[in-house]
Amino acid sequence: MYVLVPLTWLFIFKMPWVSGLKAIGDYPAAADSVVWSVRKVQIIAALPNCAVAGLGGCFLIISQVFEFTEHLSAGKGFIALATLKLCRWNPVGALLACQYFVFQIQCN
Repeated sequence: MYVLVPLTWLFIFKMPWVSGLKAIGDYPAAADSVVWSVRKVQIIAALPNCAVAGLGGCFLIISQVFEFTEHLSAGKGFIALATLKLCRWNPVGALLACQYFVFQIQCN
């Protein structure tokens, strides 16, 4: 994950065509009026997100209980959303905030 954070930051803030991707996320009808295929871009954008989410779920199962049980995530997704909101959707800030939360949980 430490490799993915700088790559994600470069992708989000330095690639010129990401503004079109953000436009599709904000207002798909406007992006559809330009030549972008909205459905194709949404699918291409969702694939890496699904892969990282799957890796996170596998890590959660393998690192904690070695089997899937009910309520395994127990609200961890809400903590992740709060972290992203706190860091203003910046991947580097999210990494630092997550490290802080993990440190707080480990110490208690």
